[in-house]
Order: sequence, then structure tokens, then C-alpha cells
Amino acid sequence: MVAGRSKAALNDWLVGRDQSLGDRIRVVTMDGFTGCRPATAEALDKARAVMDRSLPRHVAAEKLTLCRQRV
Repeated sequence: MVAGRSKAALNDWLVGRDQSLGDRIRVVTMDGFTGCRPATAEALDKARAVMDRSLPRHVAAEKLTLCRQRV
């Protein structure tokens, strides 16, 4: 977790790490935040970005609960 939910904050954190760390990262799991993808693509060009499956499930379950509560 990086303080400051922005592309610049994540990019600065990634660039500030040792290069050997970036070379070992193969997969980056992220949420739907739009700044994540470009920041990781710039700093970790060899890593594959994948969506965290738990976030869409959580959002869908929350919406379903709200719908049930209205009925």
C-alpha cells in the first residue's frame, strides 16, 4: 500500500525501490483505480497487470444487498 492514491505517488514509490525488486516482479494485482495501470506500466514494463477479483465481487454484493433492502 502506498500513501497518496495517485499515479505520481505509486510511480515515485516504485522508482524509489531497488532495480532488482522491479526485475523480480512478474504480476501486479490491482484494483480499478485508473492511476495504477499507467504507473506500473512505466516502472515495471515486464510485469503483467491483472485485476483483483475481490473488488468487483465486493461491489456487486454491496449493490445486491442495497437492492434487497429496498424490496
